[in-house]
Amino acid sequence: MFIPYARRLGRWSPRPLTAGLIARSWWLLLVVGGSLAVIRLLLPPLAAATIYDLLSLATALAIVAGIVIHRPEHRLPWLLLALAQLLYLGGDVLWDVWLYGLGEAPFPSVADLSYLSAYPAIVVALLLMIRARSPGSDRKGLIEALIVTSGVAVASWTFLIDPYLQDTSLGVLDVATSVAYPLADLLLVAVIVRLMVSSGARTVSYWFLSASLLLALAADTLFAVQALQSSYVENGPLDLLFLASYLSFGAAALHPSMHDVATPAPRDVDRLSWRRFALMMAAALAGPSIIAVEWLNGLTLNVPVLVGGCIVGSALVVIRLTGAVHTLAGMLAERDDLQIRLSHLAFHDDLTGLANRALFLDRVAHALSRRQLRSAKLAVLLVDLDDFKTVNDSVGHDAGDELLIAVGERIRLALRGHDTVARLGGDEFSILLDDLDDDDEAIVAGERLLAQFAVPFEIRGREFFVTPSIGVALAPDTDTSAEAILRDADIAMYRAKARGKGQLAVFEPEMRLAMHDRLALQADLRGAVERDEFRLLYQPVVEIGTRRLVGAEALLRWQHPTRGLLTPADFLLVAEETGLIVQIGRWVLASATAEASRWLELAPNFASITVNLSARELLDPGLPALVASALTASGLPAERLVLEITEGILVEQGGTLDALAHLRALGVRLAMDDFGTGFSSLGNLRRLPIHIVKIDQSFVLALDGRTRNEAVVEAILRLCEALGYQPIAEGVETEAQAASLLAMGCNLGQGYLFAKPLEASKIVEHLVALNIGPLQQAHPTLRPELAS
Repeated sequence: MFIPYARRLGRWSPRPLTAGLIARSWWLLLVVGGSLAVIRLLLPPLAAATIYDLLSLATALAIVAGIVIHRPEHRLPWLLLALAQLLYLGGDVLWDVWLYGLGEAPFPSVADLSYLSAYPAIVVALLLMIRARSPGSDRKGLIEALIVTSGVAVASWTFLIDPYLQDTSLGVLDVATSVAYPLADLLLVAVIVRLMVSSGARTVSYWFLSASLLLALAADTLFAVQALQSSYVENGPLDLLFLASYLSFGAAALHPSMHDVATPAPRDVDRLSWRRFALMMAAALAGPSIIAVEWLNGLTLNVPVLVGGCIVGSALVVIRLTGAVHTLAGMLAERDDLQIRLSHLAFHDDLTGLANRALFLDRVAHALSRRQLRSAKLAVLLVDLDDFKTVNDSVGHDAGDELLIAVGERIRLALRGHDTVARLGGDEFSILLDDLDDDDEAIVAGERLLAQFAVPFEIRGREFFVTPSIGVALAPDTDTSAEAILRDADIAMYRAKARGKGQLAVFEPEMRLAMHDRLALQADLRGAVERDEFRLLYQPVVEIGTRRLVGAEALLRWQHPTRGLLTPADFLLVAEETGLIVQIGRWVLASATAEASRWLELAPNFASITVNLSARELLDPGLPALVASALTASGLPAERLVLEITEGILVEQGGTLDALAHLRALGVRLAMDDFGTGFSSLGNLRRLPIHIVKIDQSFVLALDGRTRNEAVVEAILRLCEALGYQPIAEGVETEAQAASLLAMGCNLGQGYLFAKPLEASKIVEHLVALNIGPLQQAHPTLRPELAS
């Protein structure tokens, strides 16, 4: 309890014993003060009055001490409460001086002025607290306070105020002073109720303060009644209520939670609890009840005042309940609106606003049921964006989300108004084509959709080319379900993706077997690295003129336990989609660099080992660290490692320049594979931080002596020369091709003319035998008729 306020003491750091007393000071005040209040009942009048005044002074000092110790953010209300307590003390001292010094206390007197001056200080203090606890307007709380006040006012008028007004023996000043006390209490009632219905922290200090105010009201009321009946006893039991009010005041200030009494709290919408409702009803019924009791007892009624009070109270209750009804109506309307929005969210994608899977399947099911009543056909299309994850990783998720929104909008605009477009999740969209005249309409719609993606998407000032793979499932004439036709479209989509990017495939029943086979392959692929099922072959890179081995390209193979030796074409797409390509690529990089390091020990002139990277690997933020780790572990110099990326990846994927820059900073060399088959512009090529350009096999195979074909290859070679890139020809199969390449200035090549992919041991045999000698001499069994 000490720690929260001790931290607010500033420079003063009390000792542990002192701190403990401070933390328990509110409790000590209540125990010691309460004990003295009871003991004074047994003491002589003067001693009892002295203890009364001392407890009043202790309360004022406790409030000041609480302000100093706890340093509340809003100090003025507490200072005003301390002032009010000092005014009470002043009135008590003056009263005792006259009573015990002169033998009789005059009425009215300066003591009454001191007492009455305390009320404005208390009212202002409470209003400041209310404003701090409930910033802004609280019309409902004000009305409730006025309702209670109106009910109390009727009772106060009847039993306290009107008797003084009817007493003709009293002078004007006597009547004014006597009436001032209940009127001040009425003002205090309004402010107390307003405080209690306000929002804000309900701390221990708050409850002490509320108790003090309520005890003061009760004491004032009983004192007024006893004064009217001339039954008040000096230093009697009634004084215990006044002292209890004082001590609660002091405890409220000394308790550590006083720092948070004026702290605002979240306001309830219109929490008209049953307690507040009961209080309002009791106050509203006070007037009619008093009228009934007075009338039954045959007493004289001040009809205008009582009826006026009843009317005011009833009107305020009507206003408050009307406001509560309007608030309730607003809450119900808000609830209905929320239900509508929740229903929309339940059946729509929150990113694109398109239908989600649940709504899509529901509409397909309805379309299938309606189809039984008419002869119309329907189809489901499944659209999956090719390589979207790499785009998302390169530009960030926010830009990726904007791209998905744009894709969804383009798909929607490319279809008919009544067709349903849904986003199933990620980069997968589905389309329901209903009321088709024939099956060809679905295929035409799919092809039209493919054409829409030829136009780039502009996101945040950048252009993105996105290609979709589309699977089309035509609803069969036999009974089927929404889930089944969507599954068929998914199978067709994977068949389209297997054919390459931007393809469309129509579902055929035999595709199900292929899908099952694909799923089995995916399951087998998981754990293949751990089971040591992968192996590497190496395609030699040679000097075309001398046929000397200068490097090798690592080629991945999967020795499947039942399917035999698989090439990347058999499993690479599955590896990319499942993300397993990253794990596999890590194994390839580690194995190839380790092997090349051993070769380098045998032949220091061995130039390089080439490792292929996929799009997902290239955009993996951890790739540079992975490459650095592989180089460190193997001991291979960085310049002897060539990382090869296809032209399509370099051109199509955003973020590749940064990735390549990080890799180049490691000292490795970078190669562009399949150059000429993509969409590289000269501007793009100049920006790429690459070292090597590999001329695609399609250009090499076209070297058949025709001038036009040779001109294309020669143009590529001149471009490489101008940009400082090392060209390597791929797929060299004939001596004529080799001669043409050599004549045009291409000195390095790879292909079956020189050797097929070799086991690592064969490379080692060659290096040991001739220390980078002619490859054909090292392996005379490989195409000896082509030896030079």
